Amino acid sequence: MRTLKRAEPNPEIPHDPRERSIWVQGKLRLHNSSFSDIARMLGVSSKAVSQAMYQANHRIEVAVASAIGVAPDALFFERYDAGGMRLHAVRGIKDTTSVTGDHVEAGKAA
Repeated sequence: MRTLKRAEPNPEIPHDPRERSIWVQGKLRLHNSSFSDIARMLGVSSKAVSQAMYQANHRIEVAVASAIGVAPDALFFERYDAGGMRLHAVRGIKDTTSVTGDHVEAGKAA
């Protein structure tokens, strides 16, 4: 099993989620980016990106952290334990394949 190590704490990153969101937006501007740019890249709304600053959304957190050059567990430190493991469950990708099996009989739904 691989041992994960948590990113070093960055005293520059605000602890308050609202202040952190403002700080991140400033960093994004310095990198010629924005919540809207990240939203377009991920195919979500800019509101979803903004909301990820307050509520856990792993995919968006990774994109935001990457855009400003910080590790996700350093930016969203309260969402990880001391060993670098995520505290919140990460949703899997929805299975969109068609289902066949017991509920299908002779090409008709049972």
